[in-house]
Amino acid sequence: MPFSVLSIFVTLFFIAFAVLFVCILVKNITEWINNNNSPVLEREAVVADLYKRDDTSMMPTGSDGAMMMSSDTLYYVKFEIEDGSVMEFKINRSLWNSLRTGMRGTLISQGTRFKEFHPV
Repeated sequence: MPFSVLSIFVTLFFIAFAVLFVCILVKNITEWINNNNSPVLEREAVVADLYKRDDTSMMPTGSDGAMMMSSDTLYYVKFEIEDGSVMEFKINRSLWNSLRTGMRGTLISQGTRFKEFHPV
């Protein structure tokens, strides 16, 4: 039984989707392992920038196929470290609200993972 062009296209699409999924999974697991193996660092830092991003997506509402728009706000902070390098972290809303640009303090991080910030 010969394959139709559509069935080949659908098969290639699902293979590409599976490969992409595996690549993202491997990247995230690798980052998690690297963070766990990194030392916890305490460094003097200055809050260089605070910003937020709105993340909008479509979510299914039930088995009828209807979709609903979902919106979430993500909060970020950029720190300038004492050596001149810059690090960016996703943080929670309450911490974002308590920080101000130019604020100095001690940044505690592990790899790319934000731990704490203690203003002085």
